[in-house]
Amino acid sequence: AVNKTITWTVGVNYNDLLLGRPTAIEDPITGNQVYVSGSVKIYHYTLSSKGEPVKGDEIAPEEYDQFRIQEPNGQ
Repeated sequence: AVNKTITWTVGVNYNDLLLGRPTAIEDPITGNQVYVSGSVKIYHYTLSSKGEPVKGDEIAPEEYDQFRIQEPNGQ
């Protein structure tokens, strides 16, 4: 990539199970990677007839209140 930006997707709960609270998803930033503040986005998804995830719309701003996103602090 020209700007050396890496983008990745983390899929969660494909079985649509009721998750206990609190539920945590961790994706550590390692090596010489740098996190871009505010870059986390959460999307709805469905599963295709083949069981593959299909990305939907980003959740509404008020839905983000359901999540605690802990961004790296650069330390």
